[in-house]
Amino acid sequence: MKLKLLFAFLTLSITFCFSQTSDDDSDNSDSIPEKKSFFAAGLNYTSNSVTIGRAELNSINPAIGATVGYNFAFGMYLNVESGILPNQVSTSTTTNPTNIFGGLSLQGGYGFIIFEDLLTADVNYTHYLFQNSSKISSEIQGTASGSLSFDLGFIGADIVSDYSYGNANNDVMINFSVNKDLNLFPIGKDTLHITPTLSAYAGTQNLIGLHLRNVPAKTKNPKLLAAIAAENAKLIGDAKLFKYLDLDLEIPLSYTINAFTFELTPVFSFPTNLIEPAKVKYFDPNPFSLNFSISIKV
Repeated sequence: MKLKLLFAFLTLSITFCFSQTSDDDSDNSDSIPEKKSFFAAGLNYTSNSVTIGRAELNSINPAIGATVGYNFAFGMYLNVESGILPNQVSTSTTTNPTNIFGGLSLQGGYGFIIFEDLLTADVNYTHYLFQNSSKISSEIQGTASGSLSFDLGFIGADIVSDYSYGNANNDVMINFSVNKDLNLFPIGKDTLHITPTLSAYAGTQNLIGLHLRNVPAKTKNPKLLAAIAAENAKLIGDAKLFKYLDLDLEIPLSYTINAFTFELTPVFSFPTNLIEPAKVKYFDPNPFSLNFSISIKV
């Protein structure tokens, strides 16, 4: 589920798409492309977990994740992702014991072609178990998503709509992005690709607001606590408003050799309309992350 200058969270997951090959052994006289099912798996690393341009100030939260999934020939796909938070080992204490498990997500979806070589669509649902990969997104229990992808030849464009829910609230998010896939130069039989992507996000922030409401105040003065409680109540009210949230710039550099794809992605985020706890500077104004992934498709 976000208005941005960066498509950061996509590096921490494997994208499942349509795979088409020619069936040379077909009994038909014409060579007709045939969709084939495939298995995919991957490992990924991100230097800092960023959610819709939101990341804690003066806090680095790296994550290592693994993804496995299966894409059926007719367009349906299933995906399982989990990971660890290595930084939790060094920051844990007796009162705050180590918990490096980053949670588990289960995703199912269906992708289909509307107009060949021009317009595709995708609908999916992701359910989060033991969500701990980001404190900012820890309230999210599930997200339903729908997207349209346009290939205009000279440029690509995507429109994504998300509905996320938690125990006590929900959020609606819309993301629009444009990208340009460039072949830098061939390496053997393969090519090095770079795909600059500019993404803008807009939506509500109720689930982020629920998390921020529980950030402890750095005072024990009853009057100050009452004032902070009143300001935080206003914060929760502001979170219900649909606003422009973030602009991200993502520059994925990828190389595919045989069944393996290697990708390195710097992500620059420019968030706005931040809702923060009263009397606390909580968010990094311009978070950055570097993401690296290795995936295989067979």
